[in-house]
Amino acid sequence: MDTITEEKLFGIIRNGDLMISIVRSKPTGKKIEIYNDEARECIDVIVSYSETHNLEGHVDVNQVDGWRVQIKALTAIDPHIHSMSEVDRKGQCNVFGMNSHNVFYNGFDGDVEWMKTRRQTTGKKAPGSPLPYSIKFESEEEARNFEESCNTNFYQNIVYLLKCDMHAPLKYLPWMEDYTHPWTDKDYCRFFGSLGMSKECQSWMCRDVYDYRTKDFIRKEYINN
Repeated sequence: MDTITEEKLFGIIRNGDLMISIVRSKPTGKKIEIYNDEARECIDVIVSYSETHNLEGHVDVNQVDGWRVQIKALTAIDPHIHSMSEVDRKGQCNVFGMNSHNVFYNGFDGDVEWMKTRRQTTGKKAPGSPLPYSIKFESEEEARNFEESCNTNFYQNIVYLLKCDMHAPLKYLPWMEDYTHPWTDKDYCRFFGSLGMSKECQSWMCRDVYDYRTKDFIRKEYINN
């Protein structure tokens, strides 16, 4: 079920699909294929690149110096959630969380320290605490270019394709080496096209995340009462 149906039927707020499953005690003997041909090709090309160029190799633990983008949770947020504010749903979605504070200089966004920008329910951080996970950049411009590059349709599709649960493993998400400019959908297509991704797959990766997810992956079955 998509998020709109979940909220309507059960009154719950989620940022992803809900699947109600029957788990059999014995294997059925059938091989289950999840992805279509375009998705399989995209995964092969992207993962081949990210084996040696990925976010995991650039994430620092418990650091706060300089310009940094905090990596909290790389999960694609469904922009159709009714209960989310218009600000939270603006554009596609924010892969770092649902607020606008991701870029910090020495732990601050202006005069606000990083932990004060997060709603903390557990493990509250004391003033002066380092960022748990972050990526360091040479300038504010590069940090914001990286953030913008992760919020394109192309990159959000990568997050959806490669996530194993609600989060996408950093070791599979591509690091583009040069963030002196923000990466656009066209830039990603040009780059991965040079690595063998077909025009059809490039076009497929540029679609709206929510659009391709519901059309290509969800088979709706309606059960009355």
